[in-house]
Parts: sequence; structure tokens; C-alpha cells
Amino acid sequence: NKVTVTQKDNKTGNELDKVTLEIGENESKTSLLSKDLLRLLKKLSGSAYFDIAKSNTKIYLKKQEEHAYFCYYNYNKATSITIPDYYNNPEDIFVLQHEIGHLKDFQHKIRDNNDLIDIFEKEREMLFKKAPLPIIDSLYYFVSKDSTEYDALKEIIAEVNAFLHASNNCHRLEHRGHFLQEYFPQTFAKAANLLLNSSN
Repeated sequence: NKVTVTQKDNKTGNELDKVTLEIGENESKTSLLSKDLLRLLKKLSGSAYFDIAKSNTKIYLKKQEEHAYFCYYNYNKATSITIPDYYNNPEDIFVLQHEIGHLKDFQHKIRDNNDLIDIFEKEREMLFKKAPLPIIDSLYYFVSKDSTEYDALKEIIAEVNAFLHASNNCHRLEHRGHFLQEYFPQTFAKAANLLLNSSN
């Protein structure tokens, strides 16, 4: 009915930090983790639980929904991560880690890093100049300049987090990672560095 994660110093073994999250009913107002997602949640890294706890973000199952999504009211308050039936299995941890990537970006304001923005803009312009149209179309989610529909850089950050913490078993999505690493190598590397070094 709960998960506890302890962070210890590698050299001394002393406890540095600790979080405990309640596991409850899917519609619970008090527990952050849904027992309906337990098999999937067990695949999360320990560091993800710190981000979930410190941002007070609820992760719950949304039955018969097609897409997973991360919700927030504004840039200062996270609310929830929704996982649909379709992705509620341990093999699809990649999808949950993508949504956790949005949470980390939101929590640590990775999207506001000026170096990352500059690198991304340069690589995006190069993509539009050199890549074949079918590849640009397949990456629309990550390169669109229509910020009312997608925030491209936020989607790249979330996808990088998924690649850092999970393998992608979804054939519908696997081409995305290949093209992102081919056409956005510096963006990918910078986002990975910022995600791995974000403070808890």
C-alpha cells in the first residue's frame, strides 16, 4: 500500500533523502499512485519517485483513453500523469517515462535553459533544410513551430528522458528516437545532461 525510496551517500552509506508514496484506489484524493498501475509503476527508477513526491503529481489510470498525457494548471503546479489502458503494462514503461520527462522538465525548468534552446533552434533549422519531407513529417511532434499545438522542445526533453530510463518496445514509436538522435544529436546530449543532473 506504499512505496518508500531512500537515497544514500555512495561512500558513507548515510541516508541523504527519503520519500514515501501511498498506493491507493485509482480515484483516491489522497494517494499519488494508483494500485491499478502497480505492475507498471514497479518499473520506475527510484529517482522518478522523488520527482513525483516533491511535485505532488498523481499518476492514475484513465480507462479506454488512447493517449498518455501530463497535465498541469500552470508552470508552478503539477497535477497529474494519466496512463491509458493501452499502455498499462510493464513493457510500455517508455511511455510513462516520457510523461515523467515532462514532469522533470516542468519541475526543474529544463525547457528554459538558453544553451539548450539555442542548440535546438540551430538543429531544427538544419533539419528543415536537409532532411527529406517524410522524415520531417514523422518528427512533426518534435519540430513543429506551431506552439499552440505542440511545444516541440518540451516533447524532445520528455522523449530523451524516456530513452535514458527505458527501452522503446513500441514499433509505432521507435523511428522517432532514431531520427531524433540522427538530426538532433547535440540537443539530445544537452537535454540528457540536464535531465541527469537536475537536482531532486
